[in-house]
Amino acid sequence: MQAGLAGIELSPSAVHTIIEIGYGTVTNASGLGTLLHLEKPSVSRLVQKLENESLIEVGPDPSDKRSQVLSLTHGGKSLLGEIEAYARQQLGSALNEFSVQDVTSMTKMASPSFSVFTALARISPVPKFMATER
Repeated sequence: MQAGLAGIELSPSAVHTIIEIGYGTVTNASGLGTLLHLEKPSVSRLVQKLENESLIEVGPDPSDKRSQVLSLTHGGKSLLGEIEAYARQQLGSALNEFSVQDVTSMTKMASPSFSVFTALARISPVPKFMATER
């Protein structure tokens, strides 16, 4: 598996883990394994690696003493911000190849929860397609 996904020197599974924990999609190792389609030993190694790198914390689940909760550390939250910035930059670069009308059409076809324009709102400099009409 290649390292360097999202401009970060972590495996794609590790980057995906940071994103999913940060967004609250998963809160425990079991949910992470299901989401990433990984076997329990692989999840354990991944969680241990990220915990050793001080990117995530593993703590007791107050509602179920048999389970543990995964959360991002300050370093993990900072890394998530870097991943998001990289993704916005990549998206902006890709969308510069399209006209405003094309991007508008793609946005209408996408899931209602996905907004290209929301994702691009924090990009600097403004992507070409947003600055000028083609």
